[in-house]
Amino acid sequence: MAFVVGQGGKNLVLSSAAKKWKDFKSTLTRHYILPYIKEREKISQPPQLYKFIEKAEWDAFVASGLSQEFVSVHSQHSKIREILEYNHRLSRKGYAGWRINWRKPCLG
Repeated sequence: MAFVVGQGGKNLVLSSAAKKWKDFKSTLTRHYILPYIKEREKISQPPQLYKFIEKAEWDAFVASGLSQEFVSVHSQHSKIREILEYNHRLSRKGYAGWRINWRKPCLG
């Protein structure tokens, strides 16, 4: 099956697919790998909900999710997220308050 997408919509479709793929991997990691770091036998098989994931693919995904580099970066970002007072915002000002500052020319 093929979909015909115009050139203008091609970037939109590809960026949307990339975002959904990243979200899916994040969901798998948060729900099925990180909670069971100490219990490796529970993550030896793909989740029943996602039967389309093959064992070899799952093993590679788990190995990347348990790598020292990933765990290090994840813990650093978790610490940063704990410190944030305003989640997903530009402080208390928000966009409306910062719009005034953005219009001012930068000195320097």
